[in-house]
Amino acid sequence: ARLGGGTRPVGERPGLEVHARSALAPAHLGWAPQRIDSALLRRDLGRVSRGSATAVVATTPWQWPAVRRAPAGRRLFDCADDWAALIPERRAAFLRMYERIAFEADAISVASEGLNSLFPGRDVAVVRNGVSSEMLYEQVRPAPDAPRAIYAGTLSGRFDGDLVRGVLARCRDWRLD
Repeated sequence: ARLGGGTRPVGERPGLEVHARSALAPAHLGWAPQRIDSALLRRDLGRVSRGSATAVVATTPWQWPAVRRAPAGRRLFDCADDWAALIPERRAAFLRMYERIAFEADAISVASEGLNSLFPGRDVAVVRNGVSSEMLYEQVRPAPDAPRAIYAGTLSGRFDGDLVRGVLARCRDWRLD
């Protein structure tokens, strides 16, 4: 249904609409899935854009081809991860996308200073994501319940499911969240 009819808002507040999207295949895996996802995203952005009153933010480099063509007043890139380092087999492609973003984006924000080098020649705003420095110095408190491992990250080709399964097999009283 989403391929044919686009998306409908799944949540709304004054000035904010949230639209759910699905991908046929994860766009970060290669050229073909990226092209398909970009075409579908570009179509969806065209349906929800309000022209020059719209700011569109891409959060992954493979979204940029659709965002750069979106009917919008501003096109922004918010970078929280170096995908060239996370998926080394696509390093060259991601580095080319970062260069393109540096040239075309109206503004770029990054989550840490270490990501500035991905966008040579550009002023980049650092907007830290993570915990405040005060929280890093709190004393460790005992866990409120059974021990658990928490995975917070992207399920990419680098995720080692066998390793996680092996750890949980050895730590039978632990749970994985």
